[in-house]
Amino acid sequence: MNKRFCERCEKTTQDGHLWCSDRDCPAEQGYPVFDYGDYVADLKVVRIIAVWRTAVLYEAMRNDNPVWLKVAHRDDECEARLKRDAKWLQLLAPREPTFMQKFFAQPRPIHLAWLPPYPSKSDKAYGEVTVGDQTRVYSVFKAIPGSLLSHTLLENPNIWHAEAVGIVTTVAAAMRSALDKELVHMGLTPDMIYVDKDSEGHYRATLLDYGWCFRAKDAANYNLAHMFRMVEPRYTAPEILGQLGPQAVTPAMDVYSLGIILYEMLAGHAGYEATAVTRDDRMRQRVIANRTPLALKRPELAGAQVPAIIEQAIAPQKRFASIVDFQSALVKVYGIPPIEKRPKPIRYYVALAIMGAILFSIVVSGTYLLLNALIRG
Repeated sequence: MNKRFCERCEKTTQDGHLWCSDRDCPAEQGYPVFDYGDYVADLKVVRIIAVWRTAVLYEAMRNDNPVWLKVAHRDDECEARLKRDAKWLQLLAPREPTFMQKFFAQPRPIHLAWLPPYPSKSDKAYGEVTVGDQTRVYSVFKAIPGSLLSHTLLENPNIWHAEAVGIVTTVAAAMRSALDKELVHMGLTPDMIYVDKDSEGHYRATLLDYGWCFRAKDAANYNLAHMFRMVEPRYTAPEILGQLGPQAVTPAMDVYSLGIILYEMLAGHAGYEATAVTRDDRMRQRVIANRTPLALKRPELAGAQVPAIIEQAIAPQKRFASIVDFQSALVKVYGIPPIEKRPKPIRYYVALAIMGAILFSIVVSGTYLLLNALIRG
């Protein structure tokens, strides 16, 4: 494992060496990543899905079955973050469908479905394994179809506003259970959201990570200065960028992140500069210095309430207190996203065919016996 991912160039390099036209390219400071064919315990890495400032999300194979693998960077805070995220998703893990439920379509997950980290039975939420001379902390999840929202926005920068709102309200719904436990995310970005289109062309969203996943009122117990160096400045509330004290950590900062993501989907570009410099992030100072009022210029939004809702989501003084309030404001305008009509599993049609064949046999047999009785009688 000697390859690194350059956060600015978004390329994987060998030993940090990368030819680049940018003389300040920080490739040598990139994040160590696994490559195709590398093993983490019994999991064979297939490809990188997303590289965050605290972990990497991979597609992997376990016993010829595709799964997703989340591996924390070698940092005490990053590893503790992944452990909290894994424990929370273990609590949210859906129950195994009953025999009858397996014959019907299951709803698309709004957050990753947790899987045991080890091939043998274990109650641990996360796994720990030695790779080379390093211990790595990881978690495992069911694979889902689609692509990162950030990649989708490269293909379609101006998502239709009703679809954009549907994505945001779904992410808010995924976060509500965490909010009920007073947990904050503190790291929402388009790279934390996976989207896929359903059979009717509607975007469906899945939250990939629950972020720092600790209670806001416990913020004083954490190394916030170190944590804040690993947030994405362009999606981070200004009070977090400007001050590093526990008083800055509130549920309202996650409202800002969702609001600025919604703005990006509607405006067709990021609200603030999108290119990272290094993990030390001189970008933080540029974002603070260049933070100016944002305006949506889309004719179809003229007279709509969405620009005002976004403004309230990102404004420091009058911001919604929590994602629940933000979600409720959007639902009042757009309503609840339509329920997805998922295709039924093949076993459903197989069961219908078998039942039909049995019924047909009963009818034929009954008709034969009846006719036979009439002829003899």
